[in-house]
This record gives sequence, C-alpha cells and structure tokens, in this order.
Amino acid sequence: MTEFINTISLDELPYGVYIINKNGYCVYANQAFINIIGYNKQELATMHVLSLIYPKDYKKECKEEANKPVQEETIRFLCKFGQTIWTSVFVINKEINNDCYKMYYVRDVTKKIEMQKVLEKANKDLEHFAYIVSHDLQEPLRTINGFSELLKNKYSKCLDSKGNNYIKYIIEGTKKLDNIIKTVLESSKYNNTDFEKSEINVEQVFNDVLKTMSFSLESVKIHKENLSTIYMNEIHLFQILQNLISNSLKYRNKSKNILNITISMKSEKDKNIICVKDDGIGISKDAQEKLFAMFSRIETRVEGNGIGLALCKKIVNLYQGEIWLESEINAGTTICILMPNKKE
Repeated sequence: MTEFINTISLDELPYGVYIINKNGYCVYANQAFINIIGYNKQELATMHVLSLIYPKDYKKECKEEANKPVQEETIRFLCKFGQTIWTSVFVINKEINNDCYKMYYVRDVTKKIEMQKVLEKANKDLEHFAYIVSHDLQEPLRTINGFSELLKNKYSKCLDSKGNNYIKYIIEGTKKLDNIIKTVLESSKYNNTDFEKSEINVEQVFNDVLKTMSFSLESVKIHKENLSTIYMNEIHLFQILQNLISNSLKYRNKSKNILNITISMKSEKDKNIICVKDDGIGISKDAQEKLFAMFSRIETRVEGNGIGLALCKKIVNLYQGEIWLESEINAGTTICILMPNKKE
C-alpha cells in the first residue's frame, strides 16, 4: 500500500485524498484532506469514515456506494472544530495485494454551495417582489382603463377631436403599461432553477407550436431538418420555439408573398444546437447587440413588447447554454441555441 501511494504522489495533489480499508478506517490521508477536515493523521486512524459524514447524508452515502466501482456525490463532512462543510467526493474502489480499499478524492465546495443557496433565495425573493408589485399595479390600471372607456362611450360626443384624442392616448397608454406588467410577471418565472427535465422529441414539440400558431402561418412555408431529441424541460422548449417563430413572423419581409422558416438541429455527444432561420427583413449589426435585452425592439412599428428573445435567453441560461444570431439587412435572420447535453 505504501509503495502504491508513493508511486502516484498523492501528497502533491491539490485536493484531499482519504483512503480507508475494508473496515472503514483510515490508512492514508494527504495534507490537503487534513487541511479540509482538521484532524491529524493519528486522529483519523482511529475514526470510522461514517463518523466524519453528516448524519443526514449517512444513508445516502451508503446507498450510493453499494455495488458500484466508481461514485461521485456531494456530501457534508463534520470537521474537527464543529464546522460542517460541503464536499464533492469521488470514490474509487481499489484492490491492492488482495485487500480492498476505498480512495476518496475530496474537494471543498462549501463556498460554491452557499453561493448557490444565496442566489436561489435572491431569485425567489425577486420573483415574489415582481409578482407583488405587478399585481398591485394592475388594480389601479384597470380602474384607469375602465373609467377611460366609460368616458369615451358616454361623453365622446360632448368632446372635440382633441379631447377624444386625449382619451384615446390614455387607453393606449394603459394597454401598453398592462403589457409591460404582464411581461415583468412572465419574466420573473424564469428565475427558478427547480424544474423537471426529460428526453424530448423536438419535432413533436415544434408541431405543437405550429398548431398553436396556425392562424398566423397561412402564408408561411415551414422546413424541418434533422430534428431529433433533446434533454430539457418540455415547456421551456415550447416557449423558446414559439418565441423564435413569433419573432420571424413579426419581422417578415412584407414585399414577399411567402415567408420561409427553417428549423434545423445538430446533435453532438456533449451538446445540441437548434437553429431557426427565416428570410425576413434582417437585423443590423448595431441592433443585434441589444436584441436580447428586455423590452428591446428593432422595429417600433411592429407589435410586441420586446421580450421574446430576452425570455429565450433567460431560459437558455438556466441550462448554462448559449443563444446567438446571424443576420444581415434584407438577408434574413438565423437564431441558434446551444444546449449542453447534461442528464443530471
């Protein structure tokens, strides 16, 4: 055993190494592990491995180790001076000279876990705040809109054209503000990282999108290329595709009778790339830089609140993916999303 340890120079590794025998007692610990756990080598030699693991992780750890040659898990360790730390542990079962050993490769990920918890709480607080504020704004907005409509219906004949225009501006303004409020509510939904993922048939979801938007697709030709499966949340994929198709419809070239939209997919071992291409009016280089920002629109005459691509980006970010576009004026636009192929 000593020769094996010396051969692979475990003391020089930057992460903790902790080796136990078949009875669960320490036969080796490098300095990095000692620095993490706080116990010295003599103390560790008398302690069973499960006395170092946080009680609530005890059964989980045993279950994960059962009948597997290699395991990886995030568990909590109990340090010498009472601290509990989060660690990423990679376990290898090793047989040396007919004796069985477990080699624990340990990284302290406490700061990472704590930061994730802080971000999750901040996201939940932001989502709650957005909902409360937006909900509270909607009530007085409905009152303004309601009385403006009454004023228009009952007293429009008593007002000159300028007065009627004022009422028109009030009604239009309340509708725009209502759109913004709904947008804030919609956007706040995508701060939550707790959602279900599964293997999704992209063509099936895309067909569902087309059915939903069928009344808007009468003069549109749809082309599909190499659509397969992707591992993500089905609702997220639906919303991305719906927003991308909607974007193509909004910025179509009205001088052409037919709008061509092509959806294609490229699947690799560690990633999937989905692209939606159209032959619309295109997007200038200057506009491309701000297109994924909230409430950003490249054409003010087009209906919409400028949130579609911003929401796509928020969804893609939940998966640590990427979204980008390629476009030229009067040459159409291609928007692509890259999603890591992670099943975890």
